[in-house]
Amino acid sequence: MSYEYVVLLAGAVAAPGDVPAYVRAQQGNPISEDMRFVVHALQLWNDELPVIHRHAMLRVEAAGNAVRVTPADKFDRRRSRGSAVDSAADVIRRLLETATTGLGYQIYDAQRHTLWSP
Repeated sequence: MSYEYVVLLAGAVAAPGDVPAYVRAQQGNPISEDMRFVVHALQLWNDELPVIHRHAMLRVEAAGNAVRVTPADKFDRRRSRGSAVDSAADVIRRLLETATTGLGYQIYDAQRHTLWSP
């Protein structure tokens, strides 16, 4: 099981079910200036990870007005006996919320099929 989040401009879609089609429609478009900040924050996460935690790197795909983020399938299994994916997903959700709060973005959680504004 893997988690996926999509950051998009608020109001770009009417409902959570519209997000996958919206992301497909953005493919091939250059990343917008509005989304560069989000990509930069996510790249900082990857850049700041110590070598021993490289397994927690994010996969970031950006096109047009959408940034798709896939947390690593492994986080730090020593911290919890629960699912490592759940641990990574919660941390990345908080990172996305912090990076986008008050900036007019929405976040889509593909696992929970929800769309919200931080």
